[in-house]
Amino acid sequence: MIFSATATRSVFRRWVFGISHGWSLRFAARVDELSSKEALEDAYFLISGLDRFDAPARDICCLVDAMVRAIGSSADDEDDSLATALVQRCRNRPDLVSSKQCRDLEMALDEAAERAMLRHVQAAEDDAESEDDFDELAEKDALEKDELSKLQVDGCLLAPPEKSISIGDGAWLSQRFLMVMSDHHGWD
Repeated sequence: MIFSATATRSVFRRWVFGISHGWSLRFAARVDELSSKEALEDAYFLISGLDRFDAPARDICCLVDAMVRAIGSSADDEDDSLATALVQRCRNRPDLVSSKQCRDLEMALDEAAERAMLRHVQAAEDDAESEDDFDELAEKDALEKDELSKLQVDGCLLAPPEKSISIGDGAWLSQRFLMVMSDHHGWD
């Protein structure tokens, strides 16, 4: 039976945040199973709910190691924002997280920022490459139009274009078209 308000509040807080025997090991085991977003959110939730008397140093070490892994698995800008918020939260908790552990978290965050920069550079290169492909196609189409316009007088072709369909292929396509139309529309 709990007789003080402080003790009741502490028990309730530990229950809400899931801080019971083996909590750090359970969290560390789940980090690899969760998406990076879920792992970072859970870590933020835990670090926010912990009191300095809740966990021995080994539990905090286990938690920090798991947070480093979660930050290391961040894969998009949203994850990077969550990782930044988590590291900032840890910086604000010197009662729980040592300066060496903060440096480890900051190094993981720096690596995540570098990966994010590389993702953005790659995306920009991919966009530029695809734009180049479209530009090349547009140039090719413009050249073909120019060639076709040289072969026309008043909208009539003077000579077949170089890439025209051969007579044999044209006959085959015409026959195939008539077969398809007769199948679908009952033409005889």
